[in-house]
Amino acid sequence: MNQNTFQQYKPAKNILEQLQYLNEKKRVQFNEMNKEMAENKLLQYNYINVITPFKHKFAKLDKKKEVEKINGNHIYEKDVEFSEYYHFFIDERKNIQLLLKIYLILKYILNQLLLTIF
Repeated sequence: MNQNTFQQYKPAKNILEQLQYLNEKKRVQFNEMNKEMAENKLLQYNYINVITPFKHKFAKLDKKKEVEKINGNHIYEKDVEFSEYYHFFIDERKNIQLLLKIYLILKYILNQLLLTIF
């Protein structure tokens, strides 16, 4: 197999490297939530859950409202607090729990309807 057919993954970063990367590349600040608290949140919930789904919210958009990139990297024009990423993550978790409850209720109702029909 050709070596070029495989996707190249970024090397894993330890927690301190993640915080440094966030600050230097994504302009994340640690004023409202200090670095120690941010470190604990990343260790508890993981970078890929807290940061990755929401990075597009802070990246520069072009005229078509699509994320602008240079050399494959998002562009961040403004500083953003780590707590903003964290709040998006927490809000999404709350919404997922609500959606799961709705799904289970609908599933129960559908099952009851099917039982009465058959």
